[in-house]
Amino acid sequence: MSDTIIIRGRAEVKPLQEAPVKPTIIIGVGGSGGDILLRIRKRFFERYGPLTQFPIVSYLWIDTDATEKEVGAGIFQDQIAFTPNEKLMT
Repeated sequence: MSDTIIIRGRAEVKPLQEAPVKPTIIIGVGGSGGDILLRIRKRFFERYGPLTQFPIVSYLWIDTDATEKEVGAGIFQDQIAFTPNEKLMT
């Protein structure tokens, strides 16, 4: 498998290299952290589809205010909402 890379108007064909993939957890703290997590979740959803289909990334939102955040997710709100296991409200 190869990919075409264009550098300064010149196309080169280079073989694709596999990169090791590691499970990742993204942690947001406080209201701003929750907003940022929702924006990241929305980007993953837009690029890769349902978050359940991309299990290599997990999210944890820690906050003292249990109010849900609204970041203009619009029609994606149901798909990117935090699950109870992804929220820690103290």
